Amino acid sequence: MPALSSLAPRRANDADKPSGNQSAVYAGQNVEAVLMHAVINRTYLSTRFTSYRLGYRFEAGHFVPRVTANVYTLVKQSDPRVYTDGFVYVFDRTYFHQSPECAVEFFALTAVIPSRRLKVPASVGQHLLGEYAIEILPHCESAEP
Repeated sequence: MPALSSLAPRRANDADKPSGNQSAVYAGQNVEAVLMHAVINRTYLSTRFTSYRLGYRFEAGHFVPRVTANVYTLVKQSDPRVYTDGFVYVFDRTYFHQSPECAVEFFALTAVIPSRRLKVPASVGQHLLGEYAIEILPHCESAEP
């Protein structure tokens, strides 16, 4: 495996919480959430829709994925393009701040070097979103006519 380079902060688009809407490297401790974010094919979704949202919440300690209705339709149609091979990076937690809004989310305001990189196959996304009840977020418009 090639040497791991540093990951630079980038601006997220998370209107739900102040710590998620800044230029940072984001990390999480919840396995399901980390895997979901690793394999969702944002490039494909961006070509299909003018807007969409992905997220999750916890209910009684259980992971609940959240997507807009446009993404939900593709998931229920088993569109394999919703998922892509991705990576999970392992970091030294000492470089991260805990999100005040979520105990299992963290952010670093400077570049960080991962200690490991793990490849995650697209099929993990199909398994994750097929195993859980998905919560539908408010509608977003489709790029298609």
